[in-house]
Amino acid sequence: MSSDSKVPKQSNTALVLAAHGSSRRPEANALVDAHAASIGAKNIFSSVHTVFLMGGADPLDVIQDVTAQYIIVVPFMMSDGYLVDVIAEKLNAAISSDNTRDMHVSDPIGTHPEIASIAADMAESMLIENKLTPMDATVVLVAHGTKQRPESKAGAMHHLESVKSMKRFADVRLALLEEAPFVDDVLKEISGPSAIVGMFAAPGDHAIDDVQDAMAKNSRSDMLNTGPIGANSRMINIVIDRALSKIS
Repeated sequence: MSSDSKVPKQSNTALVLAAHGSSRRPEANALVDAHAASIGAKNIFSSVHTVFLMGGADPLDVIQDVTAQYIIVVPFMMSDGYLVDVIAEKLNAAISSDNTRDMHVSDPIGTHPEIASIAADMAESMLIENKLTPMDATVVLVAHGTKQRPESKAGAMHHLESVKSMKRFADVRLALLEEAPFVDDVLKEISGPSAIVGMFAAPGDHAIDDVQDAMAKNSRSDMLNTGPIGANSRMINIVIDRALSKIS
């Protein structure tokens, strides 16, 4: 497995989208499968596959079915943290006994520089659709956060500063599920219209239940939920860009 070396051009290369997945919410896995199907239809790679830590087929079984010489794994995750490490280890173990294939892991989709632009556009569109003025509104980026791995908060903070620099909203705030600033506290402090953007790769428990529960405690007609950023169709291009970055 390599995160630094690249796949030769014109190679027999398969793309694998590696996601957390969910055993409780099949729509989370279905979203990633749909993105994979859209990418496959473009015929950029010899084949496109998905693997999940939860709610999907065993990654070993999936990788065994990949016949390409080169495999590029794109973590469909928001930060380069624990889950990326886990799934990379699983996939590496799956091909470790096969010298005919070479696996390369890209950076996760959630650290791509275009994420901030997508988040801002999602918030702006939601506000305008509801006849609210973006420049009068607060945008809240809700991310997972964890004290065990700083990558989640650090990545969200980077996107926060990027959205702020666009000067398209009255304010931009960060809210986290498992460390300060906690989402419940941030939403309580907001007055006026707001758009909540879930910085999550798929509509799983955190993106749906946790965000909706926090919003329910501060229920207002001018507090809007855009849903998880991973559901945006522009994520397809981000996945492709991440994969192509591993091709020389």
